[in-house]
Amino acid sequence: MKSINWRAVIGFMLLIFGVIFLLQNFGVLPEGGWVWSLPFILGGVAFLVVLSRGKQNWWAAIPGVILVFLGIIIALGGLAPDFSDHFSGSIFLFGIGLAFLIVYLMNVRFWWAIIPMGVMGTLTAVTIFEEVSIIEGGSVFFLGLALTFGLLAILPTGGARMHWPWIPALALLVLASIVAMDAGDMMAYILPVALILVGLYFLSVSLFRKKA
Repeated sequence: MKSINWRAVIGFMLLIFGVIFLLQNFGVLPEGGWVWSLPFILGGVAFLVVLSRGKQNWWAAIPGVILVFLGIIIALGGLAPDFSDHFSGSIFLFGIGLAFLIVYLMNVRFWWAIIPMGVMGTLTAVTIFEEVSIIEGGSVFFLGLALTFGLLAILPTGGARMHWPWIPALALLVLASIVAMDAGDMMAYILPVALILVGLYFLSVSLFRKKA
């Protein structure tokens, strides 16, 4: 059986758009609203079908998941406009992060996908926290980025474990602490502690390499 490619998916989406336009012009379907979510959701599902046919189609996860989430957002705009006004941005960012998580899970050698996954996940948390006014968004942003680089150092990458991500992770953790607290007098303590942590890291790496 011939494999589905991206051209077939785009053709399928355009076909659905055309059918919806025609049915609305004949008064069969209501104008606007949730009905316009269907081409995006069905197009996303088509890309996910391509994804399911093999790891070599990892790229299909990105348009597939993003299109499905766009469809969900459009549907929410018609069915739950108040909720959509507050959280549609968070839902979209979460969808992008989820797409890159799937890319990484399909092949751990694509470790680079952890970075956009973490950034999108962080921005999702920032938008939600700022919407409900729980925590100051700046500290959440730096903390999320620190966790992203920490994951990059911990998770398998299909090769040798990487140590360099600990450096930006520690630096971002310090920034998150500064933003979360009144940074005035705290700088006198935070910066020395950060220097000590980075120094200990380099010493430990050096010692382990000598033993090896």
